Amino acid sequence: MYETGKSEPDLATVSKLAEIYETSVDFLLGKTDIPTPIETIAAHHEGEEWTEEELEEIEAFKEFVRMRRQQREKKEK
Repeated sequence: MYETGKSEPDLATVSKLAEIYETSVDFLLGKTDIPTPIETIAAHHEGEEWTEEELEEIEAFKEFVRMRRQQREKKEK
């Protein structure tokens, strides 16, 4: 019924669909043409450049935070 426009999903359903299809809610709602969220990180801070090693550490920390989020989400289910 969603596909035919006879019914619309609630916010929780849209969020779950975005998770299942590994896309963003904005993409599902037609707000963007970009199917996956873009993650960016600043390469400098107050004029200070990050070294390659520091950027690798930042990326590793981001991955750690993602894993913790996934673990929390699994516990909540």
